Formats: sequence, C-alpha cells, structure tokens
Amino acid sequence: MQKKSEELMYPTKFVWYKLIKIFLLVLLFSLFFWGDNWFGFILFSSFFIIIPYFLYIYLHYVNIVFSFDNNKIIKRWGIITKKSSVVHFDKIQNIDLKSGLLMRVFSLSSINIWTASQSQMFVNKKGVIIKPEISLFLDSFEAEELRVFMIDREKRSQNNN
Repeated sequence: MQKKSEELMYPTKFVWYKLIKIFLLVLLFSLFFWGDNWFGFILFSSFFIIIPYFLYIYLHYVNIVFSFDNNKIIKRWGIITKKSSVVHFDKIQNIDLKSGLLMRVFSLSSINIWTASQSQMFVNKKGVIIKPEISLFLDSFEAEELRVFMIDREKRSQNNN
C-alpha cells in the first residue's frame, strides 16, 4: 500500500461486477415473463434498464477518486454534484470488510469506514438509517492492506498520546 498521498480509483472490475449484478437481476425478473413475452422483456430491459444503468455506473466509476496519506483518507465523488468526505485515522471507530459471493468471483471487497459522527445517521419516515462515513470498493488484497494500514496508523497515534 502506498504511504504517500496519491489519487486512486476503483478497480476496473467494479464496473463489470455492477453490470453482471444488474444483468442477473434482469434474468431473474425475466422468469416471471417466461413464454411469449420473455424475449420482449429482455429486449425492453436491455434498452431501458441495462444500458442507462451501464452509463450511470460508468460515470459513477469515472467520478470516484480517493486518496490517503499518513493521517487521513479522502473520498471525492459525484456526477453532477461533487462531494467529498475526509476521515482522519484517529477518528475511526470501526473498519468493515465485506465480500459477497459475486464480489468474491471478481476478487472485490467493500471496505466501510465508521466514525462516531452523527452525519452517518439519516432519519426518514421508516426510521433511522445508518451508513458508513466512507465506503470503498477495492481488490480484496488491497482492501485488507488498507485496513491494516489504517489500524496500525491509529494504534501508533494512540501510543504517541
């Protein structure tokens, strides 16, 4: 894992993972239209679901950049509205590494970084939704390296205090 601040992007496998995921969902829904309408449903979903979703995923992929240095991790994203999030390593409460079945096929992992910030909680009519401060998709090996780097950095800063 790099120690200096450097702009990084999601791996290219991320786009393929997302496309295969939506394609499998379309195939699953097409089972309801088995018979005369099956081909029409596949054609309809290709033009009105898969192609627009591909464009969205591609634009989303191109516009996500993250960087880190010895003290913090920064994530910048957004297609129309650009947003950024900065988390200092000493503020991290928990780091989750997740990898579902399809993610393991592509050797991807989702790394979720949790802090004690209240900005992670969203209140709506259904209740409280809690989302991580930063969520990244990385190669499984790189995700584990980044997690270890952040934990080691946090331990070193606690020992210095």
